[in-house]
Amino acid sequence: MLGATVSFSFLVRRLGNYFEGALFGILFLGFCTVFFEKRIFGGFLFLNYGLFLLNLWLNRQYLATTTLHKEQQLVVKKVTQNKGAITHQFVLMLGFLLAGHIQGFSLQQLFQVQEQIIGNRAITSS
Repeated sequence: MLGATVSFSFLVRRLGNYFEGALFGILFLGFCTVFFEKRIFGGFLFLNYGLFLLNLWLNRQYLATTTLHKEQQLVVKKVTQNKGAITHQFVLMLGFLLAGHIQGFSLQQLFQVQEQIIGNRAITSS
């Protein structure tokens, strides 16, 4: 993610106050792209890039906060990140369930255990 670290400084300087909107746009684009079968890897790339930029941005925001002690800044940031990660996973799962429902899959089919043959071994995934 060296490229994201370098691009972060460039984007912050270039976009200024519009950086948060651009960050939201990158995350939203990745989130929407994940639902298209042929574009899923590009969607995950955008999501990971956006999440990495968000992490760097949050670090700067919390370190710039003078109302919190240094020890509390990282704790508050981690708590905020964890809440965001849980919310993101929840929304992503709802989106996958909705996409499956639109394509005619039942919940039983979506959660069915599948068996894959890799080499000479059968691997069961849930």
